Amino acid sequence: INYFQLYGNENRLDPLFLASLGFQESMLNQGAVSPTGAIGVMQLLPATGESLNVGNIHLLEPNIHAGAKYMSSLIYALSIDGELSDIERNFFAVAAYNAGPHRVSSWLQTNGDPRASADPDELIDWIELIPFNETRNYVQRIMEGVGVYRDRLNGPFRTLPPAMGRS
Repeated sequence: INYFQLYGNENRLDPLFLASLGFQESMLNQGAVSPTGAIGVMQLLPATGESLNVGNIHLLEPNIHAGAKYMSSLIYALSIDGELSDIERNFFAVAAYNAGPHRVSSWLQTNGDPRASADPDELIDWIELIPFNETRNYVQRIMEGVGVYRDRLNGPFRTLPPAMGRS
């Protein structure tokens, strides 16, 4: 988790979000190679890794560094006006990582911008409107993973004792 923390913080991304992304991409397997040639935990193409100037992405640390740097660059490629909360950055970035930044910008125009609403569920509704099943499922799995990692880091699962004086 140290590399996720280091490069997540450096790139203004939640480290647990990066860990969840790595799990979804490769099950945190640095030896993973996709049929298209994507490499390592973050499943980056060699040309992408090379363009990010972080070292050999066949090695764990540069691979995670490149994944975080690439994810952060996607946020800026989205050209979204206004400030993004951390959670919005994560949702939009992971959708762009999977489907491409141009598609996310298009979906914001087509489906509306969830930041325009005061309703916190609007972002979840927006995700449900992603037209690609693979991307919608990908975003949902990664965001679920963040919650799992957060719970695991906070210690073992605890239940509340039954209420006293109730029958």
